[in-house]
Amino acid sequence: DTTPPVVTAPADILVEAENTSVTTANDAAITAFLAGSSAVDAIDDTNLSFAHNAPATFPLGATLVTFTYTDTAGNAGSATATVTIIDTTAPVVTAPDNITVEAPGVTDIASFLTGSSSTDAVDPAPTVSDNAPTTFPLGDTVVIFTHTDGSGNAGTATATVSVIDTISPVVTAPADTIVEAPSGAALTTFLAGSTVVDAGDPIPAFSHNAPVPLPLGATLITFTYTDASGNVGFDTATVTGIDTTAPVV
Repeated sequence: DTTPPVVTAPADILVEAENTSVTTANDAAITAFLAGSSAVDAIDDTNLSFAHNAPATFPLGATLVTFTYTDTAGNAGSATATVTIIDTTAPVVTAPDNITVEAPGVTDIASFLTGSSSTDAVDPAPTVSDNAPTTFPLGDTVVIFTHTDGSGNAGTATATVSVIDTISPVVTAPADTIVEAPSGAALTTFLAGSTVVDAGDPIPAFSHNAPVPLPLGATLITFTYTDASGNVGFDTATVTGIDTTAPVV
């Protein structure tokens, strides 16, 4: 007897990864695959010895398994089939909690953007990205956190950054001044001399309560700035109108 057994391997299979590897012990499809070969021998079908070279643990990708049957005369026949471990399951992403920050809130937002997490059956460290803008405007911005595993599967989750502005503009009035009546360039310069700083609005609306015409004596002028969120800041300064000019006769 010099004729080896004729071996029939099982059909190739695809198996979804359940963790970083799939073992013969924990996956029913692989167990059935390894038991699925058969052989026919011209002399003795009942006393064939059987072996395969399947690893104890199947990695991601294709693994070629050889099924070998040997008859009592020592003739060995073999056939092969492939187990392909695939990963089509996206990471499960957990976004950070929604946050509300006072403008500009840079520190709080930076911490928020590093706060997402994920779990993935195969990849312990998926690549993390988000669509956060460089600058967050006032109001609500929904941020999408995306975690992509080594097989290209992407999972997402969202959270909201709410930027509010409840802080009034900080106003600095010009120095008190004395102007000669009737007022002219000196008063104009004085009224244009206030400054303002506001975290949420670089150009708050401006007004003042200077009367027209300016009377003789001291007048307290209020310089008022209102930002886009309706917060009002003000400061005051005094302009004193004097008359030192003699009548023209």
